[in-house]
Amino acid sequence: YCDPPYNNTIKYNNDFDSDEFYQWVRDNSKKAKVILFSEYSAPDDFEIIFEKEVSASLHNNDSRKIEKLYKFKG
Repeated sequence: YCDPPYNNTIKYNNDFDSDEFYQWVRDNSKKAKVILFSEYSAPDDFEIIFEKEVSASLHNNDSRKIEKLYKFKG
């Protein structure tokens, strides 16, 4: 299971390349039975296996989003 910084959200101290991460999942899914990761959205070659509405705010403005659990379709 991987919990990368979510694409197109508030940045962390270090840069994170989501496209590079997705490619890493594709490449390593050939070796592992399954690699799961959390994200709000992912490229079309990944499938959603679970989703849930969550509070997605660092402040008290009650922002709600759908967090999804993905795996590579390949």
